Amino acid sequence: MFVSNGTWKSLGWKHTMWELVRYYCSIRGSNNQRYWLDELCSNNQLRLPSNEIYPVDKDVVAYFDEYILYRNKQTKIALSALRTEEESLLYCKQKGIESGTTRTKSTDHHQSSKSIVATVGFIANNIANNKGISIDKNPQSRCIWCKSNNLHVTARNLDGAIPGLSNPSIDGLVKSQNPPENAIFRHPGNGAG
Repeated sequence: MFVSNGTWKSLGWKHTMWELVRYYCSIRGSNNQRYWLDELCSNNQLRLPSNEIYPVDKDVVAYFDEYILYRNKQTKIALSALRTEEESLLYCKQKGIESGTTRTKSTDHHQSSKSIVATVGFIANNIANNKGISIDKNPQSRCIWCKSNNLHVTARNLDGAIPGLSNPSIDGLVKSQNPPENAIFRHPGNGAG
């Protein structure tokens, strides 16, 4: 079995396990994911939407199963460390950070505060000021960087302040619907990685 402490990188980004992860993440509904995972683990194969059977090496299935368990555990730990919306609003108030409200067209949706986006902007602005670099407080495109001859592009447009969209030393991605479950902030250090 694989050691679940970050050594997943040693598989390399082209490894079949990552294809399984992407497929698994694309499946909507926890019952559907559970059924898919049970079928994969018990039969070492996938039934594709076209009804074709795709065999999967048992070692890859074992890596995948271990990774999903590890990932679920780490997600719970990360989510438990995030502030609630109320705590986030209080933090903004204590720090003097101005935060607005995300307005949706649907009045039956929760009109969530922008406290997480504002906090990320506040932190990024402080770091950028300390490093003497400029900051884009309202980026409208993807973040792109290179490190060790590898190109990295964020999967979606960024929301919230970042030091720049090219080769940032910090990038933050905040989905403002239903915080904090969808909040992500990474501090990759010197050039992301």
